[in-house]
Amino acid sequence: MKAVDYDTRQFYRRMGVIVRDARVAHGMSQADLATHMGLTANAIQFWEAGLRRPSADAIPDLCLVLKLTPQRLLGMDR
Repeated sequence: MKAVDYDTRQFYRRMGVIVRDARVAHGMSQADLATHMGLTANAIQFWEAGLRRPSADAIPDLCLVLKLTPQRLLGMDR
């Protein structure tokens, strides 16, 4: 497995915080979001912890479920 550099890890963490905050704002548990996404709660937990990132295929659905723009999800709206 390839090592992830510091900037990439920080990006994953920021995205995880955005996912968590949006999920909580919508009153959803990790299991609820996972069900909507067709994934496991573990996948959501990894995203929110910044250990993994959503696949490019998952981003449009994630944005729809959480009512986020792709720019917001990626932390590029500031």
